[in-house]
Amino acid sequence: MPFIEDFSYEGPFPRSDYWSDSSAFINWDYPIDPPSYGVATLDGFDKNGNPYSTVFEEHGPADTLTSRSINLNYSAADSIYMSFFYQPKGRGNYPEFEDSLRLEFYQANQDQWTYAWSVVGQDFPQTDIRFRQVLIPVTDTSFLTGEFKFRFINYASLHAGYDHWHIDYIRIDRNRNRADSLFNDIAFVDKPVSLLKEYQSMPYRHYVLNPLDNMADFFTARVTTLRSTTTNYDYKYQIFNEFGEMRDFIEFEPQTNFPYREINSITRDAKYAFDVYNQPYAMFYIDYILNTQDNLSQNDSMLVYQALSNYYAYDDGTAEERLSIVSGGGGFLGVRFDIKKSDTLRAVQFYFNQVNQDNQEKPFYIFVWNNANNRPGSIAYQSEELQPIYPNGVNKFATYVLKDPPVLQQGTYYIGWVQTSNFALNVGFDRNINTASKIFFNTTNAWNQLVSQEGSLMIRPLFGTEDDIAASNQNLDESNILTLFPNPAYQSFQVSDRASGMVEVGVLHVFDISGKLVTSQSYTTGEAINCGDWNNGIYFVHFTNNKGKIKRYKLIVSH
Repeated sequence: MPFIEDFSYEGPFPRSDYWSDSSAFINWDYPIDPPSYGVATLDGFDKNGNPYSTVFEEHGPADTLTSRSINLNYSAADSIYMSFFYQPKGRGNYPEFEDSLRLEFYQANQDQWTYAWSVVGQDFPQTDIRFRQVLIPVTDTSFLTGEFKFRFINYASLHAGYDHWHIDYIRIDRNRNRADSLFNDIAFVDKPVSLLKEYQSMPYRHYVLNPLDNMADFFTARVTTLRSTTTNYDYKYQIFNEFGEMRDFIEFEPQTNFPYREINSITRDAKYAFDVYNQPYAMFYIDYILNTQDNLSQNDSMLVYQALSNYYAYDDGTAEERLSIVSGGGGFLGVRFDIKKSDTLRAVQFYFNQVNQDNQEKPFYIFVWNNANNRPGSIAYQSEELQPIYPNGVNKFATYVLKDPPVLQQGTYYIGWVQTSNFALNVGFDRNINTASKIFFNTTNAWNQLVSQEGSLMIRPLFGTEDDIAASNQNLDESNILTLFPNPAYQSFQVSDRASGMVEVGVLHVFDISGKLVTSQSYTTGEAINCGDWNNGIYFVHFTNNKGKIKRYKLIVSH
């Protein structure tokens, strides 16, 4: 002890040194104003993003979040408490009264799990709830062993990703009491949105025609504190290109007098435009960093990626909800895209939310409409009959390569689908970014703008040559293969493709939080890097392979 977990790392799975299962979804997107960025979300999907059951309205135990053994070999006089924060729904789906979140403790001497705490959802009216903290004393001697474990279980609808519970900031320590709800920690709250003006991502060859015009005017980071007193801290950011070169930064700036759980929004002008290269894709990285005197360093920095590849996207890649057409005669739906460059529309990607498996064989058609008075007008393209595809994995898009792909001139188009029968296609709906004003639907022979919901529909048009698309997709896929582990590191760490065991050769650079170079060396993935004599804290690891592609990580060293 202390056991502290705030999930402030890249998911989608819980870190394996703390947790023995992987069905909880680690993410930055579902919660609203968590105590620190990153939560564990429990719902009706398994670890691969598939429903636990294909039986409509089946209900029961779904995800689990089970700790590894924790040494609680102490006496009851040591006053051990477990605390955590939880939130129902967030930006997802509200758990109803029949749904619940349950906490259980493990009794090693009986080899059984015992009830410790639970909460149920609520039927209508369903009001948004802030994160609430729970404190539970651990006094029973059957738990005070070297083999203590705990687990969260949610009871939910098993045929869909409904009934969301979000868990954050789990803390187990001794010498606590029922009033011990504060902690010396200052943290980022959530992931900042893109530095682009209109999109979360756009084709790189479209971006470079007018880089300054495509950049946002400003960007914002949000910070909160769990301290009881007003808080002071320093903030800075750094922007790197894909070759590890720093392109923009500010030095640490003081931020003062912010009270408990209040959110400080730090807004700065976006004075930098991403670099222009003669290539079909690019990747940039933004480090947001706090300089604090607190007890948890891992949530004092965020590493955010900006991909400029071959597609336009309004969404951030995570579907908190879904959107569908429900009409007896089918309908039309189109999303407005302002195309910056005349180019060939090669494919369209859809994120299909796996709610009703019986929709897999239902037909739909991809349509592209020309602009007519800021509404979809004449048809620019119509696909053959298609069916929904559900890729295995979390946050995976289905890609439909177009036959006879159209060349779209620079200008405004509406890209979406047509269905001729009544079924819910269930396209992912990103609740973090609101571009609902660009969504139009037609079920009554008239186009209407979406006004009842706030979010972004997860449809992505892909542009370029066949070679450009293959190259950029390959590079973006490669950027997600390698992982850094263990993290936090004690004596050593490595960068490796743990899934396939593939080896890459390149150069490794490690910087401390001030930007000072700690080490630079030739590196083959899978080799152990000794960090036993490094100071505790945050480091940034850059691995550049021999093809020139760079992968960046945040590393926590804790001895």
